[in-house]
Amino acid sequence: MKDKFIKAAKAVSFALILVILLEAASVVLYPDKSFDSFGAEMERASGVVSEEKNTIDVLIIGDSEAYTSVIPMIIWEKHAITSYVCSTGSQPLYDSVFYMKLAAENQKPKAVVLETNTVFRELDKEQYLLSELQKQFSVFRFHNNWKTLGETYSDKGKDSAPSALKGYIPNFDTRPAVVRNYMAVTETAAEIPPENMACIDEIRNFCNDNGIEFILASVPSILNWNYSKHLAVEEYAEKYGLKFIDMNLDLSKVGIDWTADTFDGGDHINYSGALKTTEYFGSFLANEVGLEGHKGDEKYSQWDKQLPEFYRLIEEKSEETAGNKKKNQ
Repeated sequence: MKDKFIKAAKAVSFALILVILLEAASVVLYPDKSFDSFGAEMERASGVVSEEKNTIDVLIIGDSEAYTSVIPMIIWEKHAITSYVCSTGSQPLYDSVFYMKLAAENQKPKAVVLETNTVFRELDKEQYLLSELQKQFSVFRFHNNWKTLGETYSDKGKDSAPSALKGYIPNFDTRPAVVRNYMAVTETAAEIPPENMACIDEIRNFCNDNGIEFILASVPSILNWNYSKHLAVEEYAEKYGLKFIDMNLDLSKVGIDWTADTFDGGDHINYSGALKTTEYFGSFLANEVGLEGHKGDEKYSQWDKQLPEFYRLIEEKSEETAGNKKKNQ
């Protein structure tokens, strides 16, 4: 009996020491405000950490459909509403949860918008379990940061100034899509996998607990979207009283031209298409969501100051694309 007690005590002691070590490592290795400390893959999406505290109105999460379709600086220029795109390529929903909570450490957004293409992406079971572990011990996500321990911002070679692109990635290529009726009406809703549903619920509950409006949005995509998926998201939105904007059902108003506004045959839209979806989305935020602009507010003066830099980056990318086309002719 005594031996069993000693073994149990040792096991509990080992577990406690392990938890303490993991907690300590998580604190030490957690990224600082210099967003490059999040790692190259996450750098753009996690750039929201360098924004001035409590200045982001709208946080946008999701996959590449989001970062090719929403241009925050254009929304600012036309509506004086601030936004940031925390999306990554093929972003799984557990990463959407991560970026939302990361941004919430420094921001109090009025709305969180989930671009819904990622809703139907099957989650890797092992990665999903790992993501649950990462919520408790961030060392499992940021373990590589030991390489830069003790470095200053200047040591890292980058400053933590906010990016003028705000998570958007411009693309000036054009590859027309084969136009078809991809939104043909059906009565059968697509199935949202249970793990995905758990993540969406977590986002919704987090928003409810923090007084944030949770919004679902679908940007134009011939190759990724259809009416069955629309129905599934619509059912979820109606069940919980959420706003759901599906631009695929309003293409004439959005103004998308599939012969000119896509760079990969209808999967994603290019810059000309993004200008159209951004105009539509910005008006939705201002008129349907009721977000007020900040024009003239000194707290947001940095956004006006960054507009020239934004257009410089856009022009630079446009010229780069044109140059590449000439080389390939």
